Amino acid sequence: KQKVFSIQLNEIQNFRPAIFDKSRPFRIHTYSEARKEEWDEVVVEDRMCNSHTLHAEKGKDLFALWNVLMMVVRISG
Repeated sequence: KQKVFSIQLNEIQNFRPAIFDKSRPFRIHTYSEARKEEWDEVVVEDRMCNSHTLHAEKGKDLFALWNVLMMVVRISG
């Protein structure tokens, strides 16, 4: 089931690759197990501790999203 949502940039508290998300049954536990080029989802946590999943194409599209999120968290931190 897909859902469209919006989140204020200053409300983003944290983010992580979805494969490390604790709520997923088949999550990976360490970065050494992960293959970055296979990531296609990022979990964003807001200041109310709500989790939101963002989707992107594997590879450079996901890493472009990742870099934007890094910038947002650093600026609003």
